[in-house]
Amino acid sequence: MKTMNILGIKVNFEVGLKNACNLIEDMIKKADKQYIVCTTNPEFIIEAQKDKEFKEIINSSDLSLPDGMGVVMAGEYLDKIGTHKHISIFDYLSNIFTGLKVAYLGLSGRYTSKRVTGVSLADSLLKLSEDKNYSVFLLGGWPRDKWGRNVKLEKDYSHFIIESINKKYPKANIVGAASNFSSGVSDDNDTISYIKNKMEENNINNIDILMVAYGQRNQEKWILRNSKKIPATVSIGLGGTFDYITGYSKSPSSFFTSRGLEWFYRLFKEPFRLKRILNAFPIFPLMLFFHTIKYKNK
Repeated sequence: MKTMNILGIKVNFEVGLKNACNLIEDMIKKADKQYIVCTTNPEFIIEAQKDKEFKEIINSSDLSLPDGMGVVMAGEYLDKIGTHKHISIFDYLSNIFTGLKVAYLGLSGRYTSKRVTGVSLADSLLKLSEDKNYSVFLLGGWPRDKWGRNVKLEKDYSHFIIESINKKYPKANIVGAASNFSSGVSDDNDTISYIKNKMEENNINNIDILMVAYGQRNQEKWILRNSKKIPATVSIGLGGTFDYITGYSKSPSSFFTSRGLEWFYRLFKEPFRLKRILNAFPIFPLMLFFHTIKYKNK
């Protein structure tokens, strides 16, 4: 595993999906503390620039996985340009060329295996739960229409999440799920009480894997405040992953995923993501490029 600093944010590279699951299983077996796993994408890194608490959570996490092709390409770019103290016009042009080359290789699918998406991680951990009976609780998630408005459902979204998991992994040890609580402090007591009731019903005193889907920043802050109160051994922020578990959001085809173009597919299907997509591209790569220029001239 290789740890890199991207705009001041820790990211663990050279992990891969299989090894990430192995590392998380090791955490479960040790159970010597509460572990936090972040699925770090370009939005995380941009948001952390202006939110010190969020930045500290990522940097102090036990595992910060590169979720998103933009983060993987950022790591490749930083690896290739090196860390010279000064930069000449030649170096400046060389960095531009390197960035374009990395982008081309990324779009051609060269780096696909180097990222660990929240969706693939959740799926693998649910399979692990089925195989080894690790307990899982799922918190958060709420579907939205293409314009970002909450969709009204006849019952709590968590019912659909559990139904979908049971179809694919019928023996997974799902302690419970809840989507009717907010990520706000005002809901913390009710949320914790609900989770503990489910733990009591299942006769367990610890949750092995807690999956929280409240969206970036909110989910990590919730985990920091509450994971020890439950308690949960490994807590993971998973954003919109539950929408893919239920099938409410359709996964893009391999044509898009192999080239890191999920953003294009999602923009077409969900226009409300425009701001987030602009953060991922072009804002994030431009921030990284100018940061490296500034850093080298210090």
